[in-house]
Amino acid sequence: PVSSTPSHFLSFSHYSALKENMAEEAIKKEIHEMVEAYKKGDIAAMLKYVHPDMVEQTVMGVTKGKAAIEKLANEMKDEWTPKDLKMVDPYIYVSPSGLYAWYRGQYVVETAKGQKFEGGELVIFKKEGDKWLMIEMCSNVVMPMEALKQMGGK
Repeated sequence: PVSSTPSHFLSFSHYSALKENMAEEAIKKEIHEMVEAYKKGDIAAMLKYVHPDMVEQTVMGVTKGKAAIEKLANEMKDEWTPKDLKMVDPYIYVSPSGLYAWYRGQYVVETAKGQKFEGGELVIFKKEGDKWLMIEMCSNVVMPMEALKQMGGK
């Protein structure tokens, strides 16, 4: 059967799927840029994707606010800057409103000082203008306890 709807019109479901795909691609691009900045130890570049009210929950404890995250990142820069970082099994879900997105993935890291560890994270992004900013992150890490203590973890 021939559709009476002109081909240049998108149905709502097609439009929603296209919008979600565009959001996923934008988030993947930002995650890639953050990872590359992290590998270089470029904290300023990483912070471009952090919401001013971000809450970060890691083995280091809970850190609230962009300024506190920047302070912690600078303090830990020498210990945590990776020689190698691989993101594994990423999954992105964009909310129907298109204002929030959830990212879940695992990572494998070897630091510049030779520490090796892996972990997982859940990141919530909030759409602000044309950017997706991290508003909350919860991550875990699997590494020898002695190494974690040496790096300041709890």
